[in-house]
Amino acid sequence: MTSVEVFSKEQVAAFYDNISMIAALSGPNVHVGYWENDEDSSPLGEATDRMTDLVIARLGVSPGDRVLDIGCGLGAPAIRLAKAMDVQVTAIATSPALISEARRRAVEAGADGQVVFELGDGEDLAYPSCHFDAVMAIESLVHMNDRPAAFRQIARVLKPGGHLVATDRVEIQAPTDAERAVVEAYRRMSFNAPFLRLNTYVTALLDAGLLPVEYRDITDRTLPHYRHMITQLDQAQGIDAHVRDQGKAMLTALFEAGLPTNMIITAKATASAAAHG
Repeated sequence: MTSVEVFSKEQVAAFYDNISMIAALSGPNVHVGYWENDEDSSPLGEATDRMTDLVIARLGVSPGDRVLDIGCGLGAPAIRLAKAMDVQVTAIATSPALISEARRRAVEAGADGQVVFELGDGEDLAYPSCHFDAVMAIESLVHMNDRPAAFRQIARVLKPGGHLVATDRVEIQAPTDAERAVVEAYRRMSFNAPFLRLNTYVTALLDAGLLPVEYRDITDRTLPHYRHMITQLDQAQGIDAHVRDQGKAMLTALFEAGLPTNMIITAKATASAAAHG
C-alpha cells in the first residue's frame, strides 16, 4: 500500500511564513470564496468575505461573547467577526509571520482592543476548559494530521451548547485513480493533511462530544475559486514558469472534476464534552 505524505507543524508554519505569496494568491481572508450561483461574478474579495459571513452566521454568538478562531490567516475573518458581532476574539496560528501581520492589520482596522492574535496549535489548545462561547475554523483543520485530537481540544474549550463552525475538505465518495492523483497533487501543494471520509469525520466529532447539526457540501459554490487562483498565478511575481504552468493545469483539472469536496460543518458541544474536559 502506498504511504501518504503528511506534513509537520513546522512545515505548515514555514509555508505560511511566506506572507507575500499567501496574500498574493489568496487575499486577506486566506480561504476559498463562496459564489451564490453559476451566474454570480463576484470578485474574489467579495466571495471570500461571503464565506466568512456564512461561518459567522452559524456561530450563534451575542455581544461580549468569547470566540476562538483557529487558523486565523492574515486576520481578516477574526476582525470581521469582532466588528460584526461585537465579540472578543482570540485568534491563533502556528506561523509567527502571520500573527505579526494579523496584529498589524488589527491595529490598522481599529480592532486591536477586540481581537488578540497568538501563536497556538489547534491540536493542543492552551486555554481553560469551557472558556469560549464559540469556535470557528475556516480552512484550517485541513492542516491537522490528527483531526480527532483537534476535535477533542475544541470540545474541551467550548462551553456546553457552544458551536464549532468549520469549513473543511471531506471525502464523500472515493475518487477515480486519475482524480485522486490530481487531488493528492493539490493536497501536497497546499500542505494539507489527508482528507477524511465523511463517516469517519462525523464519528470523530461525535466521539469528541461535538454533535453535528449541519454538514453541507458547498463544493459547487466554491469551484470558481480555482479560476481566480489561475488568474492570481498569472499575475504573481517571482514564480517559476514551469511551476506556474503545473499549478494552472492542476487547478483546471480540479475545477473540471469538482474536487476536493468542500463542506461547511456546524457542531454543538455537549454537556458530556465539558464534563470530560
